[in-house]
Amino acid sequence: MEKKWCPGCDQGWVVPVRVKRIGQTVFVCEECETTWFSAGGIGNAHPKNFVDFMESIGLQGLWTEVEQLPNDTEPE
Repeated sequence: MEKKWCPGCDQGWVVPVRVKRIGQTVFVCEECETTWFSAGGIGNAHPKNFVDFMESIGLQGLWTEVEQLPNDTEPE
């Protein structure tokens, strides 16, 4: 994935992260925490809020619950 500027807030980079507990890769704006589930969906698909997504899978929505991945990461 090529590094992308957030199309939602226009204030931060969208970074790939892996949710440690479940191993899922998602793409999160570092500033507004808008979350996409595919690199191709950034700006096109309906995003979710990071905390809402994390809470929906039983987590708190903390950055310590994910690990940042290299920018060329694609979803698994």
